[in-house]
Amino acid sequence: MACSLARNHAGSRNFLSVVKKLHENEKNVLLLTEPTLHMLSHKEREGCKSILNKLPQQDLINLTDTVTNRVVSPENTTEAVNAILSYSHTASQLLKRKKVKREHIYQYLAEKGIIEPVASDKPTLIKRALLYWGSSKEDSEEEIENESENLTASEPNSAISRSDTSCTNPPFDNSVDGQQLAEYFIPWFYKILNSFNTLSDNTSQEWGPQHFWEDAKGSVLVVSNGQVFDECQGAMAVSTKLQELVCKEKILFNANLSGARGHIDAYGLVKISVGGTVHRFSNCLGIFEQSFGLIRDPQMQNNWKIKFTELKLKAQQQQNEVEGITKKAIT
Repeated sequence: MACSLARNHAGSRNFLSVVKKLHENEKNVLLLTEPTLHMLSHKEREGCKSILNKLPQQDLINLTDTVTNRVVSPENTTEAVNAILSYSHTASQLLKRKKVKREHIYQYLAEKGIIEPVASDKPTLIKRALLYWGSSKEDSEEEIENESENLTASEPNSAISRSDTSCTNPPFDNSVDGQQLAEYFIPWFYKILNSFNTLSDNTSQEWGPQHFWEDAKGSVLVVSNGQVFDECQGAMAVSTKLQELVCKEKILFNANLSGARGHIDAYGLVKISVGGTVHRFSNCLGIFEQSFGLIRDPQMQNNWKIKFTELKLKAQQQQNEVEGITKKAIT
């Protein structure tokens, strides 16, 4: 009966609608009609679904055409997502598609409380997602090899690959949103900076000059009864200055993510600003404002690195501790 139903409806309804109808009447037919559905684990399917839902509708439609070879014509985004999941043999195969951007995977991981370094490339994020889902070792190894090599030709309208770089035509991904990048960057940055004074993990090992440009600039301004200003230049100098400020004085930055601002200019420079409070143990010492400039490095798989940062600390009127902290830290 199932085969008869499929023949009667094939000419008038699309494939996915037929599968839906069959599934309502005979649940076992779905497994015969969509043989790849069982190849994704439940956690992989739910994770990939969350990532796919971040794609624009047109990208979902184009991706459906590519993955299903135009066998399925979805009527809405839900059908498109289901078709893509059903026709994807592995999670790594799906995540390597050009329409699935690095930013989509990064945002998904951040929502799950997994804050990766902002400089992480797409293969690294894919590997982290597969690990989170408990994917098989074979899937993880497949992700490492030939990243998107066989998929570029099937998606001719996709963005320029990382390897195609030049000074006159930088591979800047126009889909990146400055505000979203700020919301990814800020939790990651302060997590690893604050980790020098927390005992919960070893994320302090992630801190270092590798996140800064070699000619990066940094400045610290303390406003209390008077002003104390210091600046430095160089990846190591800026990295060390911020580390010493936190380590020696045992302070923590509590950034207000809802007040963060991010903007990308026409040249690809990302400007991020955020404010928050400064703490030592159970005491709130004052407030801070910090701004960053991020630029992609074409020699490091087009990842973001810090070009400059400016930090301003302001003590509460009834407290003068911030001034003492930073005078020692920047001298």
